Amino acid sequence: MEKEDNKKEKKLLDDKEIAKRLKALRESRNVSQNELAKNMGCTGSHISQIENNNISLSMMMLNEYHKFFGVPTDYILYGRLSDSAQALYDAVENVLKSFKADVKNR
Repeated sequence: MEKEDNKKEKKLLDDKEIAKRLKALRESRNVSQNELAKNMGCTGSHISQIENNNISLSMMMLNEYHKFFGVPTDYILYGRLSDSAQALYDAVENVLKSFKADVKNR
């Protein structure tokens, strides 16, 4: 039974999709591979290898992406937020919308 659970867990993490998400995240913020690398303490080549799925994302680099882009690790790994993270995100979004509406009406 444990082997079956391990197989299911491995299928949840798709390195190719993680690589695509990381590249899309970087490009959406208009950050070059070299600029990102400089901030993360690695090389542009290393970032390229991750984005091209030539190497897997290490836990250290996962944390660096999380810190640099300010996105939850759930999003990086799975492309979605956990239920609790999503609830928190939604609550913050609602507070910001209310704040913007209050400022606009002043």
